[in-house]
Formats: sequence, C-alpha cells, structure tokens
Amino acid sequence: RVVVYAYWTHDWTTVLGVVRRTFPQLRFFSRAHGFDIYEEQNTNGWIPFRSFQLKHVERVHCASRTGMEHLQHRHPRLADRFTLARLGTTDHGPGPHDPTGPLKVVSCSFLIPRKRVLLLVEALAQLRTPVKWVHFGGGVEEERVREAAAKLPAHVQVEFKGMAQNAEIMAWYRTHPVDVFVHLARLEGGVAVAAQEAASFGIPVVAADSGGVRDLMDGRTGVLLAQDPTAGEVAALLEGFKAGPMSGADFRAGVRAAWAEGFEARAVFHRFVDRILADAEQR
Repeated sequence: RVVVYAYWTHDWTTVLGVVRRTFPQLRFFSRAHGFDIYEEQNTNGWIPFRSFQLKHVERVHCASRTGMEHLQHRHPRLADRFTLARLGTTDHGPGPHDPTGPLKVVSCSFLIPRKRVLLLVEALAQLRTPVKWVHFGGGVEEERVREAAAKLPAHVQVEFKGMAQNAEIMAWYRTHPVDVFVHLARLEGGVAVAAQEAASFGIPVVAADSGGVRDLMDGRTGVLLAQDPTAGEVAALLEGFKAGPMSGADFRAGVRAAWAEGFEARAVFHRFVDRILADAEQR
C-alpha cells in the first residue's frame, strides 16, 4: 500500500526506477515543472535517463497544461500517464485599488539573467507617463539592474525591496495598491508562482510567454506577450495601461476570479489528492 512521491521528475525518479527493478512492488509517481519537462532547459538539450524514468513511474503530474502537452507530444505512447496538477497559491483577499497617481508597477523575481529584469528597466526608460516601480528579489544581476535603474528619467521612481520572506510580500500586497505586475522571464518551468500571487490580489499581469505561464493568461488576467518581447512592446503596453480596460475595478475582479478558478491552493491541492486516491482505488 506504500506509494512514493517524487516532487521532480528527475534524479529521484531515476533512483526510484532503479529501486523498482529490485522491488517490483514499489509504486511511485512524480510531479514535473520545467527543467524536468523541457529538454532545452538541460545541458546538451536532453534529459538523462528519460526513457528509463517514464518506464517505471506510475503517473507524472504536470504543473502546467503546456508542460503536460509537451510530454504527451514527446511520448505519445505514454500520453495517458501525464496529467495536469497545477500548483496553487493561498488566498489573502483582494488588494487595494487606487487608480490615481503614477502607474504603479511591481515585479518579483531573482535578479538573474533569465528573469530579464533589465528588459523591464529598458522599457521603463521609454515611458513618458509617471511610474512607480517596486521590485522584490535580489541576485547576481542586482548591481547591474540598480545601475541601469539609476539612469531612468526623474518621472520613473524605483524602489528595490531586496530579498524578502513570502509573508512579507503578501502583507505588502494587502496594503499597497498595484496597477500591474510585470514578468518577463525568458525561461520558466511551470506557471510562475509570483504571477499567480499577484493575480490572487486582482492585479493584472503582463507576462512573456515562457514555460507554463500561458496557463494563467487567458485574457481575463492580463496580456501574454511573445516569448521574446521587445522593450518597445512592453513600454507601449505600460504607457497606455491607465487609459485601458485593465485599470478598472471590474477587470481586477475578473483577474481574481480567474485565479480562483484555476490556481487557488486549497482547490488545486484537493483535486491533486483526489486523483492520487482515485489511482489507488483503481489499483
């Protein structure tokens, strides 16, 4: 009756496959997110022991529909082994809304090359409208980002919050109005948790199409950009944001409703457990 759960379809899935060769009664399933789904996110563009892993794992629960469909396309004979089991975020209630003042932009990520925060700085430099940009997170590119931000025009205010605990960020969202959350990462795995968290407060999202991010972006939550947007494209969206429909209270309510349908933690985790129990019953 013992079933083992591997959070990544990677090293431990390989180890469990080896164990299962000795103990065939072992049953295990896994989750899959990004680098354990997409070959191009791995050295030399391939995932070691992939065929061996999939031979032995009972089911792979994918954090995004995009990832699930990628695995089904790559391994059509095992298509029914891959299921959708999104991660979710906790409901902290709607965030405050204040359409007055400068455009209030927030981003939250490590300051590393693949998050492309420098691209956001480049876009902000092109804006003519007053902006207040707040960023949560630090990393190896922090000095470069700070230097670039220091050269922004005077009507673009910048505040770097640095590395912060999740509870601190959630408390900030509950008490500070935000107009738009921007996420321009080049390489995502599942559905970016930071974008889910922003949407849970009713904050519209502007995001680059990477990994499973498009799962969140269904037209009710914001704008899905191309995988490699230009700074000009980002700037054009932000320049006209306050005059567009996404700045209104109705749209923000729709953002929060869309998040609740697909990404509210208690609901998605209950569905995940229900699927695990259903699989056990079938056995």
